[in-house]
Amino acid sequence: MEVVDYKTGSGKPMRYAYEAYFGPELYDVQLALYYLACKYGFDDEGNPLGFQPRFLSLWYPKDWVWGSMRQDIFSVGKPAGLKEYRERPLAAGDLERSREVVVKAINGIKAGHFEPAPRDLPGTCITRFGSCPHSAICPFGGAPPE
Repeated sequence: MEVVDYKTGSGKPMRYAYEAYFGPELYDVQLALYYLACKYGFDDEGNPLGFQPRFLSLWYPKDWVWGSMRQDIFSVGKPAGLKEYRERPLAAGDLERSREVVVKAINGIKAGHFEPAPRDLPGTCITRFGSCPHSAICPFGGAPPE
């Protein structure tokens, strides 16, 4: 089984994709959340899904490299044997770290914590594009601090 997340923008080289989705400073939990949902989620009748994804992949239909669509493929378990610019095997620590980040976020949501936590990373705060409705009060929105 492969979890595929189609991305609308241009792709990232594997090392940057790994850092974003599974590295020590991971800041995008999307693939981890899909992985956990497949493995531990339930269907509409309450039956466990119990899927074991072998690959967690990012596909970039608008970004072509060497004649094919850019893909960043993270293998769980046995690697497929692709070139290192396309595939990165995940270690147990990568999956556990991402699980901890997801569980921490879920627990915060359950506890009612919805405070903004912008980071100084390009693309993680929409104020960088000047369209945030909270830019007048957000310190990351360009408004001077009071």
